[in-house]
Amino acid sequence: MLQVNDLTVKYDEKDASPVLDSLSFTIGDGEKVALIGANGAGKSTLMLSLVGVLTPTGGGIVLKHDDETAPEHTHTNSPKKHVHDTVRVDRDHHDRKTIGQLRSHIGMLFQNPDDQIFMPLVKDDIAFGPANYKEDPAATERRMDEILARLGISGLKDRLSTKLSDGEKRLVGLAGVLIMNPFILMLDEPFTFLDRRAQRTLAEILKGLNHTLLLATHDFHLAQNICGRTILLHKGKVAADGPSKEILDDEDLLRRCGL
Repeated sequence: MLQVNDLTVKYDEKDASPVLDSLSFTIGDGEKVALIGANGAGKSTLMLSLVGVLTPTGGGIVLKHDDETAPEHTHTNSPKKHVHDTVRVDRDHHDRKTIGQLRSHIGMLFQNPDDQIFMPLVKDDIAFGPANYKEDPAATERRMDEILARLGISGLKDRLSTKLSDGEKRLVGLAGVLIMNPFILMLDEPFTFLDRRAQRTLAEILKGLNHTLLLATHDFHLAQNICGRTILLHKGKVAADGPSKEILDDEDLLRRCGL
């Protein structure tokens, strides 16, 4: 379960208006939630805060899982390997150890796939995370093959990263996140750069994953197709939080929030 409690973030302590202003919400295990809002509403800032890149000015984040109820992820035989009883992140608890625990729960797919992929070969890029944790190479190889097959990109394993299409890069980036066995997936505008066919393919993949999902997107149709719940941000605050159809069909609400 992810709890965001009165989270406030300023890029500069002297700023009168915070980028995130006392945000509070809870996302349960296995829940798929769309995060929407106009440009500048705070979506990317929220995601960067949730993976410890930004330090809260006020409030904080709590992550906790019950070993008995943690969702079984189909890409791994040991989905509980990184579970910590509770992880708390706030202004006073933002050290290297705490951030490491936070990132063992949460995997993030960045908006630009070129920010995610940096190794020359696809297989080396996907294996980079496990290798950094000195995991068994044979086990990593087996898990990689399983993930690539599920994403339908087994043929990309030995390809050069620079020769991939934008859609292929997006899926390779997702494979690199999944191989780290996160409980929570955060995706920042994952449908950007993709044609409609690639968007539909990625949407079906995301629907089929068992992970808790936080999906920042401007594509309301895909958001409603994937996520049963939507959180709407406006000027750093939660403007609405509820069923996706109810929020995404409310034209007056969306117009008031600049959408």
